[in-house]
Amino acid sequence: MTFEVENGSFYYSSDRVVLRKVAFSVGEGDVLAVLGPNGAGKTTLLRCMMGMLPWREGRSRLDGVDLRTIPIRELWQSVAYVPQAKGMFFSYTAEEMVLMGRNAHIRIVSQPSKKDYEAARNAMETIGISHLAAKPCCCMSGGELQMVLIARALAAEPRILVLDEPESNLDYKNQLIVLDVVRRLASEKGICSIFNTHYPAHALRISGKALLLDGRGNCRFGASAAIINRENMRSSFSVDVHIGKIDIESNPYDLVMPLRVV
Repeated sequence: MTFEVENGSFYYSSDRVVLRKVAFSVGEGDVLAVLGPNGAGKTTLLRCMMGMLPWREGRSRLDGVDLRTIPIRELWQSVAYVPQAKGMFFSYTAEEMVLMGRNAHIRIVSQPSKKDYEAARNAMETIGISHLAAKPCCCMSGGELQMVLIARALAAEPRILVLDEPESNLDYKNQLIVLDVVRRLASEKGICSIFNTHYPAHALRISGKALLLDGRGNCRFGASAAIINRENMRSSFSVDVHIGKIDIESNPYDLVMPLRVV
């Protein structure tokens, strides 16, 4: 499986360019982090690459096929989207919400099958939220709801998982849980994950590839360790940073510390 964006550009007018000639490629088991300052176009990029917004120029391809030529139901059987959990309140239970992830597999006016229910329950088990099955989403914490939304996407049995700031607005514990889930899905199930984030250290923690937006329409793509460096952070975020590693209990961890506005 390969997913690629070829010279993708999006703009509102000639003097309001959001994304200019974005190009990247990911494959099975890859994790790609999309970084950039507020307003740089991270969410716009996710929407364009999935076909939810039309590229003004360029295209997205899945296994070499232009996304615009793939039937919608077929596309959403391969690609699943996890929106931000904030501001979402539903009376559905977790199991009902996760079952909605099977919509692309269920024919119109048909009822969910035994296979659909099994896929939903397997997704909750994989994420580790089976105990939430009967809990209403409107009564959940932000971390619980975020995990339910990931399980809903996973129930579609996708090859590509796209997540919009999955760890934002979560406490430290839930941030680590979400990051660990994304990493496990890639390593154990070969699911390619693309997520945008405000945290360079999170990108270094779980992603092998990074796409860095600078807020002026430009981007850099490559190995995370090569893209996330002091010079690029300074250019994109207008912040001087210290990047290094720390060893805790014989385990190395990446550290990205903002120092000053430049």
